Amino acid sequence: MQLSYVASTHLPMARVWQFVADMENWPSMSKMYVDLSWVGESLMPGSYLQGRVRDEPGLEIRHEIRTNQSPSLLRLLSHGSNFGFAVESTIRLEELDKGTLIHIEAYAVANPACDWPGGSAGFLTILTQGVVRDFARFCELEECGVPHEDGSFSPHTVVS
Repeated sequence: MQLSYVASTHLPMARVWQFVADMENWPSMSKMYVDLSWVGESLMPGSYLQGRVRDEPGLEIRHEIRTNQSPSLLRLLSHGSNFGFAVESTIRLEELDKGTLIHIEAYAVANPACDWPGGSAGFLTILTQGVVRDFARFCELEECGVPHEDGSFSPHTVVS
């Protein structure tokens, strides 16, 4: 399964990249993670961020850096010892006249060994939609103190 999701923020791309690159603080930006820490050099290909999935005791996750093209692209391979599947994801930032588009494209390979609601498709949906939506909201609140006037973050989802 493959999934794409796009959200926008009023922040310039350089500032959004600072938040993306601050992966150890992702738990403050998204409800998905807890206890993230680096193994290897931060953001270097081959190094990885390890931690746990919130609300799933014992479910550990590892985000390995595949490609880092600062400040516009980060490619990750995400998996866990007890997942039974892996997710390859690409985060791309695109600068706009008045802000930044945050794109994430991800696909899952294999079937879950863990009891995740919706299986690998459910995990993929949370990883893309949930995390990017949380991240865009964090960018707006952190910098501006308020979300967009209409409360939206211009999300678009494509499932294939």
